[in-house]
Amino acid sequence: MFKKNHFLFLFSAIIFSICFSGCLNSDSSTEGVSISKIEITPAKKSIAFKTTQQYYATLIYLDNSTKDVTEEVQWSSQNSEIAAIDKHGFATSFIPGTTDITATLDGIDSPASTLTVTAATLVSIQVDPTDPSTALGVDVQFTATGTYSDTTTQDITTSVTWSSATEATATISNAGGSEGFATTVDVGTTDITASLDGIDSPASTLTVTAATLESIAVTPTDPSTALGVDVQFTATGTYSDTTTQDITTSVTWSSATEATATISNAGGSEGFATTVDVGTTDITASLDGIDSPASTLTVTP
Repeated sequence: MFKKNHFLFLFSAIIFSICFSGCLNSDSSTEGVSISKIEITPAKKSIAFKTTQQYYATLIYLDNSTKDVTEEVQWSSQNSEIAAIDKHGFATSFIPGTTDITATLDGIDSPASTLTVTAATLVSIQVDPTDPSTALGVDVQFTATGTYSDTTTQDITTSVTWSSATEATATISNAGGSEGFATTVDVGTTDITASLDGIDSPASTLTVTAATLESIAVTPTDPSTALGVDVQFTATGTYSDTTTQDITTSVTWSSATEATATISNAGGSEGFATTVDVGTTDITASLDGIDSPASTLTVTP
């Protein structure tokens, strides 16, 4: 009798061990969905030395759904003397050469993205948008594009020094994470310029008007997404002078049911909804006492 019970005990222990081990050693997963691979973008890039490049990491699940994991992966550069990459996927180049950029999460490595750093020199800078008009209280994101001696162009928004000629009308940021972001102060005009390595851009004249906000539209309208797959919302304002503007970064975002999804008001991620659980929630945007109609976000299993 003892031997029989001992045998049954050992058999049960072995079965439990196998099941437990299987659970631990199954494919890496997030919220019950198995991970297939990690991809980083750009897959291949060439930039001039002393400039920068933003990389992004995307988690791809076996059901082909995706999730941005740029802030979650561990970034690495094969040769940090040529270019280094920080925890946010932001690469800075130092000298000409090549290096492989990779991202790792939960033991899964992305394919390498080859970053080539050239010896090309900056020839000119273009600032966009060109001569924009905005309502007072609605800020504007400027970008700078550099043209180099090898005829290539590159986004150098984060590398240039930004200037506003009339800061009583609008200021412009050089702070990390908000470079080129102009904040309106008063009605009027100001010239926005960007400079790097002794090269100055032509001025882009920013006009700040007294137009008032009349309505806000949120897009996408009533989207559906799988649990674990987040959604970027945008807000468009219509003004008293009939113009429309992207006011995604100016509004205050709200989620009616945060147990289903939250939505960000943090700088750099405004309007980014993170799913929490299966269900529905109403997403709205507000500014100057104006509320948008709700966009119902449905989160599925």
